[in-house]
Amino acid sequence: MNVQNIPRDDKVVKQAFVPKLDAFFFADYPNIEAKFLAYYLEKIGYPSMAEFFRLDPLGDLHIRTAAGMFEKPESEVTDLERQVGKRCNFSIIFGGGIPTLIDQGIAKDAKEAINFLSRYHGAWPGIGWHSKRRPAEPDTLNGRIIATAKGRGYIKTPWGRHLHPRAEHAALNALIQGSAADLFKWALIRIHRFCKENGLRSHLVNQVHDEVMLDAATDELELLAVTVPKLMTFEPVNRLVPIEPDPDVSYTTWADKHPYTLKEAA
Repeated sequence: MNVQNIPRDDKVVKQAFVPKLDAFFFADYPNIEAKFLAYYLEKIGYPSMAEFFRLDPLGDLHIRTAAGMFEKPESEVTDLERQVGKRCNFSIIFGGGIPTLIDQGIAKDAKEAINFLSRYHGAWPGIGWHSKRRPAEPDTLNGRIIATAKGRGYIKTPWGRHLHPRAEHAALNALIQGSAADLFKWALIRIHRFCKENGLRSHLVNQVHDEVMLDAATDELELLAVTVPKLMTFEPVNRLVPIEPDPDVSYTTWADKHPYTLKEAA
């Protein structure tokens, strides 16, 4: 069974997963792809998205995006406008574009999709809209990434891995998702080593979407809650955009996870 295909909110299926030890321990990277986008934007002098996450690491980026796109206070953003902001965020982060917005029913035609994307780039300056007809400006993130890929044949994640985008329009998506993938691999190795070197019964069992799951012993939960988020925090990014996860726990099934507090281990 591919657990990556289980919808995040499908509690019926998640009830089938129970810990072999005493509990499931979780640590989740919320909005990690968007936070990498914010990190790279800050690095080239466009701090607005990073500042948003610094003020509220768990803030609703889609509402903030919609507020910028439709030029209104966040408190006045409608559910439909939030959906537009959400789909535009995903389109940029995961490499979509005009066809994606039309296929998802957000835009009725290319003209409306172009209007939404124009508003999006106005709300978050510095990304740079790149297409065959409209190359990104050189000082934007897209412009710089594409120039780097053309100049040396690859782009590089913070861990030094070389990425070879299949096309210019896919370069930004490759950098963001490649960076998030490297962060997870780095974190999983550190967590595994920590559990093994300290003789813990708790151990890794899965990574699903942006979440790490451990099968945990009750008497080790406090140690995990204090240590695992720090092991997952990559300081060069965290200094600009907060990425330290918050711990969750479940004593029954995967479906019943809730925020962990140190009082639970008392």
